[in-house]
Amino acid sequence: MKNTTSSSIRVKYTLNGEDKEEDIYADLFLDTIEDLPEGTQWEAIGYEDFPDLGKHPDPDMVDDIARAMKTYGDAVLAYLEWTNSPWDEDHFEECYAGEGMSKVDYAKDYFNECFSADIPESIKNYIDYEKFAEYLFDDDMVVTVYEDNNYFWRNL
Repeated sequence: MKNTTSSSIRVKYTLNGEDKEEDIYADLFLDTIEDLPEGTQWEAIGYEDFPDLGKHPDPDMVDDIARAMKTYGDAVLAYLEWTNSPWDEDHFEECYAGEGMSKVDYAKDYFNECFSADIPESIKNYIDYEKFAEYLFDDDMVVTVYEDNNYFWRNL
């Protein structure tokens, strides 16, 4: 799980005629930007363990992503990379299906959750989980890799 207190955004701004640069923790970004004097021009010039949202990120969006990262960790970053779209927590929650195992292990767990109660024990040893994984990940599911970890998404 990602600790968002290590996620930061480097900001450049001018205050009282003096150019400043500051690393702002992502979960404090909204409050920090709101505390700048009205009319202060600022821009983001770097991101650390946080998605690059450009030079002028919406502080509310940064806050939403930072809060989500506290709950879901790197899965948020994997989602943003996978969708290549703005953060949408509702869509994330609909799509997110797990992480950290192989496709076959995921398919086996999924199969057992959904169908195991209906299948006699004597037949369970004959189930081809590799074929089921191929079927599952053909249309219904997507696996992405982010920082050497598998993330599983419902393909909605």
